[in-house]
Amino acid sequence: MIVSPDADLAFLPFEALRTGDRYLVESHEVQYTSAAAMYALSRARASEYARLEPRADLLAVGGALYEPFVQVTPMLNVHHDLLYALPRPLRPAETARPTPTTVPDAFRALKIAWANLPGTAEEAARIAGLFDAGRVLAGADASEERLLELNASGELARYRQLFFATHGYLSPYDPRLSSVVLSQVGNAAPHDGYVTVAEWPRYDLKSDLVVIAAANSGFGPVASGEGLLGLPFALHLAGNRNTVLSLWTLNDPLTARFVEQLFSRVRSGADHVSALAETKRAFAADGVPASYWAPFVLHGS
Repeated sequence: MIVSPDADLAFLPFEALRTGDRYLVESHEVQYTSAAAMYALSRARASEYARLEPRADLLAVGGALYEPFVQVTPMLNVHHDLLYALPRPLRPAETARPTPTTVPDAFRALKIAWANLPGTAEEAARIAGLFDAGRVLAGADASEERLLELNASGELARYRQLFFATHGYLSPYDPRLSSVVLSQVGNAAPHDGYVTVAEWPRYDLKSDLVVIAAANSGFGPVASGEGLLGLPFALHLAGNRNTVLSLWTLNDPLTARFVEQLFSRVRSGADHVSALAETKRAFAADGVPASYWAPFVLHGS
């Protein structure tokens, strides 16, 4: 089943809908696309990439350096209206408030900080270990600067799959804040640790699959005629074919287990849509509530 959702339906995991006493994913494989034209482009890209020289299996990014004493990781924040133009008039006191000019300034003004993610370095290593040619960026290397270096050298374009076990942030009001959040410690200008939707198209990817195991990585503003904007679209512009991401905050231990099963099925030769559907079915059969496996959705072909 190929779903091109409109408006708020972009945030609904159709696989979790019930058909009688069963989930839809138990009878259908479901994938998403922002528009029919995008789906056709993704299909054409699959044929193009099949003719490339052999690529390395996987680059996994995890264990990024955040702030060790932050206790709460924000979900989808609803207070963007403190900074950005929602459709309402400004009150007099608001007219004098300065608008942040950089992404880090905006997050500081929103009082958002990023907690360390224990176990993500090990998770990245475990996923990379599933493949013969897997590489890990962890700790200080899980940074925007290092990713840009790999992009400039052409190495980033030689990976068939990319996996990010990091923070993610998606704004429904201002796409400039939507980003994969890499290391926030020790960054030197001009690197701020945020790979935003505006920056991803500057990367050169030749990847068949990007998996972002970050909270809310699937969210983004919805524009009429364009479908879901945000990371799936930005990664497509960068050259990626399929993107698996999450529609809401994730449970870390179950996320690690889910992603490992997903990549195990991909390694065994399953196509991405089937691998995701089979992983969801396995979780459902084990009695895991849909709220834990439903948020993972695939955009592409």
